[in-house]
Amino acid sequence: MAIGLQIELEEIDRKIVLRIDGRIDASTSPVLERKINQLVEETHSHLLLDFNRVDYLSSAGMRVLLAATKKMKAKSGDLIIFYL
Repeated sequence: MAIGLQIELEEIDRKIVLRIDGRIDASTSPVLERKINQLVEETHSHLLLDFNRVDYLSSAGMRVLLAATKKMKAKSGDLIIFYL
């Protein structure tokens, strides 16, 4: 994992929860992008991103989220971002 970002995976009822901890910026967004792309290629169609421990989101991170949303929409899936 990149310095400043940790991603934990949990599967709940065929939905994948990514618990993200740290900063999502130009240096760490490729880590998140690779993980999401890997899950999409593995045919997961429901991804939930837990932003509870994200303390910064740059425009590079927003680009990753937009691209992931488009990929999930193309396969009739869901990308849900939540913060509790």
